[in-house]
Amino acid sequence: MINQTRTLRLPNSLLLVQDSAAAEPPDSFSGRLITASPTCIAIGTLSEADGETTVRLVDSNERALPALEEFVGELDTPSRYILVSTVDGQEIMRQLVEEAKVRVRIYVSHSVEPDDVAVVIG
Repeated sequence: MINQTRTLRLPNSLLLVQDSAAAEPPDSFSGRLITASPTCIAIGTLSEADGETTVRLVDSNERALPALEEFVGELDTPSRYILVSTVDGQEIMRQLVEEAKVRVRIYVSHSVEPDDVAVVIG
């Protein structure tokens, strides 16, 4: 069972969900809240100046999720570890996964500056 939660101010209002060893960040956001490369998902969050963001890493059995599903895709995880971090490399949480490619869904509380982000694995 995956169920990790942290609440913090995120530098540059960005959160990264990535393979822990082979992440290649997306090129740009192009006006979107979430953008992805095969090994890294970048998520915009509540402005650091406006407060804290709750970040949850959960499995697909979790039912208490923010209202908006903003991303559905796959993440290459050749290291078998998902790392959730700040844009400046501070580790927020890490999770072992069974596969080299995992399904990821991201739910947020707001379409522009969410203060609640749930990353659902599986």
